[in-house]
Amino acid sequence: MRNFLALCKSSRAFFLLMVSGLLIAFSFFLLLKFEMDGGDGDENNLDQKLDFSGVDTLSGGQFAGKYFPSFDEAELQITPEMKKMKFRIPILMFHYIKDIPSNTHDQLGYKLSYAPQKLEALFEYLDKNNIKTLTFWDMKSILEGKMLLPERAVILTFDDGHREHYTTVLPLLKKYNLKAIFFIISGKADTDPLFVTWDEIRKIAEQGSEIGSHSVNHYAISTLSLSGVRHEVIDSKKQLEAMLGFPIISFCYPMGRYDARVLREVEKEYLFARSTKGGDLFRFAKRFEIPTIRVFPTTKIGELAKYWGL
Repeated sequence: MRNFLALCKSSRAFFLLMVSGLLIAFSFFLLLKFEMDGGDGDENNLDQKLDFSGVDTLSGGQFAGKYFPSFDEAELQITPEMKKMKFRIPILMFHYIKDIPSNTHDQLGYKLSYAPQKLEALFEYLDKNNIKTLTFWDMKSILEGKMLLPERAVILTFDDGHREHYTTVLPLLKKYNLKAIFFIISGKADTDPLFVTWDEIRKIAEQGSEIGSHSVNHYAISTLSLSGVRHEVIDSKKQLEAMLGFPIISFCYPMGRYDARVLREVEKEYLFARSTKGGDLFRFAKRFEIPTIRVFPTTKIGELAKYWGL
């Protein structure tokens, strides 16, 4: 009898051990499937989250305009030599172009502002010293060997799509025959009076400047779920391309926040991405973490002259 009871206990323990093993294996399978499927995102249903009030769209969450497929390295057609090259190109980062607020403790209002008079003085300096303004479309041509890198060059970038980028910056660019890159928060166009409209964005592009994506909502993307990351990275591109009718090849990380997940999604959709890391070294291998030079309200032209050997 005692042997029988011991056998039963042993069998029960073996059964429980088997069940536990199966549960662990099943849990591992679900976790693996979750990661392979991209976590909590549905890549085929991204654009249905956007609010297209007043936008000409088709039914079923589709865009009336054309969405240009993701880019890959092969489309750049870069030679092995170019992949190894490094370029010293200052990429200047601007936000607000307005009179400097007197409240120096207001980080957004003060540190991100640059006076219109100082901007015009900078543009005049670029023009007089034959410093060529480039876009990432130009960088693509340079990397492909279709265009020579100018002896002196600069990339001007304006983040967010503030209204004064159209009313103040665009006329100055036209006056001095310059061009820039405007990183647009797609969800702000036609919905917030402090930001540019779709019609104004088109006019900016028609004058020769590049339009890039700055996400849909300007969230700190690295803090979002994978579906949120994809929404901000991919849907902003879809919306811009649908409304403008041409490819968007560059992205700018909101607040400079990104991680490995964000990088993977950006690399699938764009050719270039600008960060907020300081520096002027452009490398092909790091073209999705391109550094920039932050222009402060106190920045003087003389401080920037060193980048052109002047």
